[in-house]
Amino acid sequence: MAVKESLPVLYEAVIAGHLVLCNRPLSISNAEAARGSPIQFLFCDEAVEELCSDWNWNAIPHYTETVAFIRGDGRLVLIQEPGIPFMDYVALVRYFLPFAAALQGFLILHASAVRFGDNVLAFIGPSGVGKSTVAKNLAGREFQFVADDLLPVSISGGRSSVFDPTISEQQGMTRDFADLFFLERDSSIDEPYFSRLTEQETVLALLHNGFGEMPDTAVWGMQFIAYGHLARTVPAFLLRIPDNLQKLPEMVQKVSQEIWYLHDLPVDSFLEHAG
Repeated sequence: MAVKESLPVLYEAVIAGHLVLCNRPLSISNAEAARGSPIQFLFCDEAVEELCSDWNWNAIPHYTETVAFIRGDGRLVLIQEPGIPFMDYVALVRYFLPFAAALQGFLILHASAVRFGDNVLAFIGPSGVGKSTVAKNLAGREFQFVADDLLPVSISGGRSSVFDPTISEQQGMTRDFADLFFLERDSSIDEPYFSRLTEQETVLALLHNGFGEMPDTAVWGMQFIAYGHLARTVPAFLLRIPDNLQKLPEMVQKVSQEIWYLHDLPVDSFLEHAG
């Protein structure tokens, strides 16, 4: 049978700037605003393939062997119950959300972020590389935490910015990008190492860390164009960090100081914030 628009939905939350409606509890507080059409996430007891009677669906695998079927308009995601005890529904929703958003024409980076003033610094990389750790530790110093693992991006009128649902619509609901930092762990170094990336290297890094695994050429084309725009308009760096948790406080201090210098901010102001 075909999936009906009126399937029951009991819970809602705003995740990465998108309104999510789900038939499982998400335990996430709502933000003030969302972009695009609401996205329904339905966890089903029966085989999901049997519910998809039309051809316009995209099958996206998850590492737990769970597969989501995302409708072509990006407004409905069907997930067969994974059958795993204590399954984290929020984690599954967050994993599949960027694919549904892409079908609506929106870009989400696999990134955590902080801001100083109205400028956002994005830390991009695969799961487990340390982007949330770096961002959260910087936020305890002179920066403010913006996003954890999923960063909604707005590209409009030649401007690359971060969609921020906490900003009022009158203010434009976006914050400007300052830098992109692509994180890598390196056990051979004792302190963080920055190197500037070329435009081509930035595009390749975005592709490597993106959500482009969809059999939809139009969506893939949109993502590629957006990555190219980001590479042209936002400074990007490779940030290699020591693979040693004992060095975390020292590493975060040096990352913070280097970012301060990159933007020619007053040293005395840095010392005041870091003190």
